[in-house]
Amino acid sequence: MRIEFCLHNITEEELNEIDEIKNILCLLKTIKTPIENKTDFPVNQRMLNRMIHFILTKNSWKPNPYIDTRSKNERFVGSKGDFCNEESDKPRILVEVEFGNVASSYRDLIKFCFVHTLNSYDIGILILPMKNLGEQIAKTQSYEKILKLIELGKHFIHLPLVIIGIDSDSNVDFKSFDKGNILKDINKKTMDEFIKKYEEQLFN
Repeated sequence: MRIEFCLHNITEEELNEIDEIKNILCLLKTIKTPIENKTDFPVNQRMLNRMIHFILTKNSWKPNPYIDTRSKNERFVGSKGDFCNEESDKPRILVEVEFGNVASSYRDLIKFCFVHTLNSYDIGILILPMKNLGEQIAKTQSYEKILKLIELGKHFIHLPLVIIGIDSDSNVDFKSFDKGNILKDINKKTMDEFIKKYEEQLFN
């Protein structure tokens, strides 16, 4: 993947001191774009989501964390994010991966506002497709448009954010090497099995 990023309430100097953010930027660059040439929207969004899930969880990012990190009895907000880091001695980072529509991106920003109020995480990372990639996935909010929303809402979005745009620079027709027909029933389990089996072909 080709990536761009923009910072909100965090400087490049601060970013360069946080290995976890540099880790995510490097991991995203390894992903090839899964395409199906026979469709109007050639990028398979579900497979791309699972590839991101695979590479992040393989590198110690915890999936589906609560945004309210207090104990079960104290927890008020029951929503979950996509990923977080768990090291107690490092900045606490919440990651959202968004390939949905405008309403979904609003929900992400509200989550980050809750996170700041609850003091449950120190930094948010929001990953979205850039315009070119988004046009190959149906009904997506783009990186370019979310930057405009964040600029409009800069006075009430207080959490430091790293907004990452991803775009295709290396495609892979992933079904062309599905010789075992693993993806006949395409669900999370079978996609995860497929990605693990063909990891070398799906990542740089």
